[in-house]
Amino acid sequence: MNSDLSSGLELDEYSRYGRQMLVPEIGLEGQLSFKESKVIVIGAGGLGCPCIAYLAGAGIGQLAIVDPDVVETSNLHRQVLHSEEGLNKAESLRRFVSKLNPKIALDIYTCRLTTSNASIISKYDIVVDCTDNVAARYLINDICVLMNKPLVTASALRLEGQLTILNYKNGPCYRCLFPRPPAPELSTKCAESGVLGSVVGVLGTLQASQVLKLLLNNCPKNSNKDDAYQDSMILFSLFKFPQIKQVRIRPKQKDCQICSADPLIKTLDPSNYEFPVCAIPSPANIQRIKAEELKNIQNSYNENETLLIDCREPTQFGLCSLKNFLNIPYAAIQKARTKEELKDLLPSNAETKDIIVICRRGNDSILATEKLQDFGYKVKDVAGGLLSYSNDVDHTFPIY
Repeated sequence: MNSDLSSGLELDEYSRYGRQMLVPEIGLEGQLSFKESKVIVIGAGGLGCPCIAYLAGAGIGQLAIVDPDVVETSNLHRQVLHSEEGLNKAESLRRFVSKLNPKIALDIYTCRLTTSNASIISKYDIVVDCTDNVAARYLINDICVLMNKPLVTASALRLEGQLTILNYKNGPCYRCLFPRPPAPELSTKCAESGVLGSVVGVLGTLQASQVLKLLLNNCPKNSNKDDAYQDSMILFSLFKFPQIKQVRIRPKQKDCQICSADPLIKTLDPSNYEFPVCAIPSPANIQRIKAEELKNIQNSYNENETLLIDCREPTQFGLCSLKNFLNIPYAAIQKARTKEELKDLLPSNAETKDIIVICRRGNDSILATEKLQDFGYKVKDVAGGLLSYSNDVDHTFPIY
């Protein structure tokens, strides 16, 4: 035989990766770049599943997966590589990837990424943020800046998503774009607003593509290609035209708290990542009742004495609702600036009635209750919302 297999690929790898090696920008050189790379993906959920699958399929030499969570029923519509409830997500993907491509090395971390264990990122070439909460995004960004690692980050909500490459070739970091975290009431997660599985799948697949592109950019034969995603963001929206577009983003900021020449943040202080992102604290003057008390009120319900308000959005209210509850969305209540505007939302004689407000988890209902109370209404909030009602009163009430 005259064949030369000193290329760095094994014989079966030619068969496995042959179709992508035929692409001129990849070839043998690009495939070796994949094989020699080390990539860490933080989050094994809706974004992580497709991203990890395509990175593994492409032949990334060493792939790390970080996720402390376990698989739940509500995950399965979008986290399509999982099939066993109760199993740690990182471990679940280890099983999948081991079958998909046994040629690659896998590192599994079933812990949450924190300031204490941030060093696990140090040995990887590229970091992929597939998390779904604000605190994690800031932490991952700061680790990447301090360790000089490129970061591929994405997010998806409802029917839209976005993706960008950060901390790359003197480009901006996450804090350049978002210097301060959003207020809790402005921080929206898919658990509250929903997400279409195929949309988050598109974004996760794009993340994998961007990782592979970064690796191919290191190949000499691709050195003359324009870096089309430098200082830009990819936007995806299912019902807009075009569905995918690219927009410019802010460049690296001279006054950035962490990536500027004289940064305020020089180490990973845990206090930098301890900010509220979901739960709304209950004001001391708000009266709250338990779900069991609501059941008693329902049993003796008198429409002349009691007004029951469900302040979820109409889409959620249409999924399921409790008897005798009127749907008045929190957004409409919050928008009212005067008592007259608020009266237009409520039934007549609402001022004379005892008002009970409920929402899905007990967050928006606190804010709605506070607003109604400020305008003189007699109002109480149901602690824990419909989730508590289902858990403590009626197990047949659906939870979504």
